[in-house]
Amino acid sequence: MSGRTQESRTKSAARTASGALPAVAINVKRLRARKGYTVEALASECGVEAATIARLERGQSTGTIALLWSLARALGVPFGALVTPPGSHGSEADQVFSHGRGRDGDLICRPVLPSRQGPRRTEVYELTLAARATRIAAPRPAGAIDNLLVTSGTVVIGVGKLSHLLKAGDSLDFHSDVERTYSNPSDRETKMYVVITYAENIG
Repeated sequence: MSGRTQESRTKSAARTASGALPAVAINVKRLRARKGYTVEALASECGVEAATIARLERGQSTGTIALLWSLARALGVPFGALVTPPGSHGSEADQVFSHGRGRDGDLICRPVLPSRQGPRRTEVYELTLAARATRIAAPRPAGAIDNLLVTSGTVVIGVGKLSHLLKAGDSLDFHSDVERTYSNPSDRETKMYVVITYAENIG
């Protein structure tokens, strides 16, 4: 999920044991090689310049949330597989921030379901959207369905030509293989949990 223009970062805790590179850098390079992509081929799949992927793999950038979702889709892996330190167990994944730094970012995406090895069809994320913020989410793979539960605050979900106002305790099932808009019209942050179910196994 992401805006059209945003800057993101992962927490510095996502490091190797030696502290050399962020988890994102290690995972992107490893998964790209497993897929058999060159840097140029992966960049083409994601619609970005090869230099963007190269910087990501060198740990010079952590990319935007939009880019990470595009990478996950191109590589056929869960989003959490990109931000979880290699060899970790449980849900030791970093939060990913967009459009700002640290907790001042207007969107925080935290993987909840552990990013285990092997294929699966379901992912779970905690999303925190800042007051008065709007994010645009790129389409997920064909057939994907989201179940969104709002635990605090208010959000307006735009899916196609329809808009849905959700408050704390409300939930919504919708096809997420189309562009979507998430807007927080209130003066307080909104917290949500989203369960993504893919039509086919990923990873």
